[in-house]
Order: sequence, then C-alpha cells, then structure tokens
Amino acid sequence: MNPIKAAHSGKMIDQVHQALKSAGQDDSDLSLFANILYAHMNQEDLDLFGPDKLADMAVSAFAFLAEKPENSHKIRCRDISLPTPEPDMAGDQTVVEILNNDMPFLVDSVTAALNRLG
Repeated sequence: MNPIKAAHSGKMIDQVHQALKSAGQDDSDLSLFANILYAHMNQEDLDLFGPDKLADMAVSAFAFLAEKPENSHKIRCRDISLPTPEPDMAGDQTVVEILNNDMPFLVDSVTAALNRLG
C-alpha cells in the first residue's frame, strides 16, 4: 500500500479517487498528488469537505502547479466556499497557492505574514 495513502484512516481518499474517476480525471499523477495534498489533513476535515469538493480542489491545484515558469515563481490567491462545522463561520475563504524554487522560508514567511493579518 502507498505509505501516503496509508496515513489516512477511513475511506475518504478512496472516495476522492472515485470522484476523480467519475469526473474523467483518472490520472495516476493526479491521484498521487491528491494523496500527498491530503496526507496531513485530519479525518474530521476530510469528512467535512467530502470527496467531490476535495477532488475539485485537487484538480485545480494540480493544474495550477503543472506549469512553472523557468527561474520564476507563481502565486495564486482565490476565494472558495468552504463548509464549516459552525454556521456562523461559513462563507468564502481565501486560498493562497505558492509555487517556487526550493525556498521553504519564503513560504513560511508568507504564511506568518498572513496569520498576523488574520
């Protein structure tokens, strides 16, 4: 069994793969990407989103990350509607996706700055 897939308890990642297949996105690289993308997400959050939303988010992120300009970076900010366990927290959330050369401190700095802003 794939060790990344084994990190999940339950059937959610299998359901995400099924949702990808149903949407005509039956690509082994995309399936592996979904495994990696959701490997550290807790089961409660996986269940909250559901397989179709998780599959959609994986497809979008995979397409964004598929093309990287040479010697450059890519940043995308987008609002997506996220389900939440508490109705007063429902609504659009901003997702920031960063693709860069191996500079983990850059991502950490951006994350820290966004966390400070709330």
